[in-house]
Amino acid sequence: MVIFGSSPSGHTGEMHMPGVERKVLKEVESNIPGYANIRIRDVIFQPGASTPMMTMENDMVCETTEGHLEGTKDGQPFTAPKGTVWTCQKGGTEMTTNKGSTIAIMHVIDLLPA
Repeated sequence: MVIFGSSPSGHTGEMHMPGVERKVLKEVESNIPGYANIRIRDVIFQPGASTPMMTMENDMVCETTEGHLEGTKDGQPFTAPKGTVWTCQKGGTEMTTNKGSTIAIMHVIDLLPA
C-alpha cells in the first residue's frame, strides 16, 4: 500500500511510482490549531501515469494546476480539470490518473498534525 501525504523524506523530485514525481516546494510552521506545519508540494503526472488507491496520511488541500486528472476519491469517481480544488481528510482514499496527452500537476498543501 502506498500512503499519500507527509512521507518523512522531504526530498525534491522523489519518484514514488512510474511516471509520478513528487516535488516538495517548502514546509513552514503553522498557527492553525492542531497543525504544526504546512508542506507545499507538486505531484507531477506524465501522460498515462497513475497512482494506486492510497490512504491519506494527513489532511490536505489539492488543486490541478496543469492538465486534467481523473480518479476515485473515497469510493466516488471524480474529474479534476485545471483549476479544480478539492480536499482530502486523513484516512480517506484516492486513486488518480492522468488520461491526457500532456503532463498534469496536482498542487498539494499538506496540513501536518501537531
